[in-house]
Amino acid sequence: MAWYKVTLTNKQIEEQRALQNLRKEFEKSFIAADAPEDMALFSENEYHDDRIAIYFTPGCDPHCVSLITQYHGEECDPPALDQVFLLDGNDDALDLLTRG
Repeated sequence: MAWYKVTLTNKQIEEQRALQNLRKEFEKSFIAADAPEDMALFSENEYHDDRIAIYFTPGCDPHCVSLITQYHGEECDPPALDQVFLLDGNDDALDLLTRG
């Protein structure tokens, strides 16, 4: 699996609790998968135009395919290390990030 990005708006996060729900579902998948070292979620450091991107590492396959589909995820390049932080999952996945 490639990297995938889900973009959430402020409205989705505040009114629909999208980020909280996404993290909760990810955590269930992460635990069920026995915490693979390459499975993690990363979040952009800043909002852009009232939106924020959440990145799924390649190790999320096949465990998060339905979650990525549910949130209309798009295949993308790995984010730069200095533009994101670990939101959830295995911190060993930091090694998968581009170095800028």
